[in-house]
Amino acid sequence: MKIGITTLLSLVLLLSQQVFAHSDHAPITDAKAAALAADVAAQLSKKDVGLDIGKLTANWALVPKESVTIATKGKGYYIVAVENKREEKTLYVLMSSGGDVYDANFSGTFKGIE
Repeated sequence: MKIGITTLLSLVLLLSQQVFAHSDHAPITDAKAAALAADVAAQLSKKDVGLDIGKLTANWALVPKESVTIATKGKGYYIVAVENKREEKTLYVLMSSGGDVYDANFSGTFKGIE
């Protein structure tokens, strides 16, 4: 079921905005990963895509870019932290180094990532 939810999240995010389309799947920069994570947070404030976190509040779409940082940069993936100071929460977005978004949560721990 987790794979289905992750696939659904990826499809919704990939189809909802052009910024999510990386047809060549070339490695993205840290800045692009951060911008993509901020866009994911904004999208999750508009629609519940079936993740445990549900639909985020509207202020996730207003998180300043200074509050988005690379938490982990591993071989082939990023975990990007989107800090919402108003809610005192941090959303972690898991994506490939090519810009494909796989999952998001508030713990920063993702199954299969060491």
